[in-house]
Amino acid sequence: MTTAAQYLVKECQTTLQDPAGVRWPASDLVIYLNDGQRDLILVRPDANAVTASFATAAGSRQALPAASMSLIAVIRNTGGNKRAIRKVDTEDLDTLNRDWRSMSGVTEFAHFCYDSRDPNFFEIYPPSASTGGSIEIKYGAYPTDVPAPGGDGKSFSNVTGNISVNDQWATALYNYMMARAYSKDIESGGNLALASSYMTTFTQLISAQLQSSQTVAPRN
Repeated sequence: MTTAAQYLVKECQTTLQDPAGVRWPASDLVIYLNDGQRDLILVRPDANAVTASFATAAGSRQALPAASMSLIAVIRNTGGNKRAIRKVDTEDLDTLNRDWRSMSGVTEFAHFCYDSRDPNFFEIYPPSASTGGSIEIKYGAYPTDVPAPGGDGKSFSNVTGNISVNDQWATALYNYMMARAYSKDIESGGNLALASSYMTTFTQLISAQLQSSQTVAPRN
C-alpha cells in the first residue's frame, strides 16, 4: 500500500517505449490499474483485507458493510467471553433444526454461514437480538481508485496516490496493466500475443502467491 501508482505507470510507459504517453497516456494506464485492483480483490479478497467490529442486526441475516466486496471470516464475539465463531454449512443447521432462524435473539453467537453466491450477506447462529450483539469480522474491501492524473493526462509525472492493495501485488498489477495496454492495439502485429502473455503472467502470479502463502502458513 506504499507502492506509488506513478511508479507502475512509469514502468509501463518505459516498457511500451512511450515515455511521453502519446499512444498510451497515463490516464489510460491509471484506468487499467484501478480495474486491475478490483479484479485482483475479486480473486484474492485478502489483498485488501479489513478487520473491523460489526454490530449485528436483528435476526440471522446480516448485511456486510458497503465497503466490502466479500467476507473472509467471522472471527469472534467482541462481548461476553469473546468466544470464537465457527463457520458451518447452512445445510447442517437446517438439518438439525429447520426453524433455527426463528429462535429467540441473543447477543453471543456460536456459528456463521456464508455463501459466495450471495457475497453481500452472511448468517449467524443463533439469530441476533435487535441490540447488543457485536462481533469481529474480516472482509475484502473495495480498493480506493487512484485519481485521474492532472495536466494533459499523458505523463506519468502527473500521477498521484498509491495502490490500495498490499505491496506484494505490485508486479501482478504491472502485468495486468501491460496486458490491457497491448489489448488496446491488438491490430498491430504481435500485440495480441503480448497481451495474452502478460495476462497469463498476472494469473500465474496470483496462483503462485496463493500456493506460497498456504505452504508457509502457521500450523496448529
